[in-house]
Amino acid sequence: MKSTVHLAFDSGSAKGRRVAVPEGGFGLGRESTNDLAIDDATLSREHCQFFFRAGKLWVSDLQSANGTEVNGKRIASVALEKGDSVVIGNTRIRILSAKQPRVDKRPKLPSTGAVVQDAPQPAAFTKFLQNLAWAALIVAWLFLAYSLCLPPPTPPPAPETIIAEPPPLDAAREEEPRVTAATDDAEPDQSTPTSESDATAAADAESLHAITLAVAKRLVAEDYSAALAMINAHRGVQHSPPTQSALEQLAAYVTGMQGLNARVIQSLGAQAGRRITLRAGSTNVQFRVVAVAGTKLRGAVVTATGEKETSVELSKLHPEDRLHWLGEPQTPEAFALSAVLKLKGGNRELAQQQARSAGLLADALQEVLTARQ
Repeated sequence: MKSTVHLAFDSGSAKGRRVAVPEGGFGLGRESTNDLAIDDATLSREHCQFFFRAGKLWVSDLQSANGTEVNGKRIASVALEKGDSVVIGNTRIRILSAKQPRVDKRPKLPSTGAVVQDAPQPAAFTKFLQNLAWAALIVAWLFLAYSLCLPPPTPPPAPETIIAEPPPLDAAREEEPRVTAATDDAEPDQSTPTSESDATAAADAESLHAITLAVAKRLVAEDYSAALAMINAHRGVQHSPPTQSALEQLAAYVTGMQGLNARVIQSLGAQAGRRITLRAGSTNVQFRVVAVAGTKLRGAVVTATGEKETSVELSKLHPEDRLHWLGEPQTPEAFALSAVLKLKGGNRELAQQQARSAGLLADALQEVLTARQ
């Protein structure tokens, strides 16, 4: 079955491309971590996200610097229609279809090579029905005539009447069935949801899975700002109460992972004035800690000939050093960060193990880690 093409790029570096938006959504921006990276300096790293909700195509701006416009108006998140024009930076995107494609799960029948004959002409078919009706009428008349010619049936002899003795009273009581009468005030069964609520719940679940998977991709890239921007864009869209609650929990989860990075840098800052061992490629170096400033560690590399002052960004530290100062994970957020650092350190098997304990994002993280193998 052919996939439905949703987006046509009419200008910019992606001009001429046509894209079918997958069920899990489609991210655009300048960075290579996007589903489609566009070489355009006017775009943000994570610029916008196309996704499906309740069977319709939506677009959400991810708090980009230059914004996202739909039909000339700047938007945060909006449902799209066929023919709409979406502009991001120097790129114009035309919406060819705004409907979510349905997957036909019926088994395909093999071709047998049989020739299908043309349907009979209406006049011939009518004549056939008339002949069939006359034949049925003739048969009915013949059967009626035959029935009238038969002698009347002899009635069967009357059966002998046998009067049975009634069973004892006690036995009759034992055999009496117990009947439970239904009361008027019995509550009707309300366990079966309506088809409309089922459809809404299924659409929300599908949308939440796509959002969670997209957030997990940003967390693996340690782009916490983009992850929070994506969640906030979806929080502005009307969802069911359970989905809104799940988005709130997802935002708190990402904020918790950010806090863990702050805890690592604070642990390093507490070593001010001391020498610690840090990894530099395949070798270890002695580093004298001076202080921390934001997410940077200031100090000096100690060698046999003296010291050389330098500063190191937290994200540039070796993953094993960050894991050491993070400590043993105790919370789902800590397991998630540990899984990301294990992946960056090249240990995919341990990364998968840590991801299984990541709570709310366990399934999405494992799916992203598997895709990167």
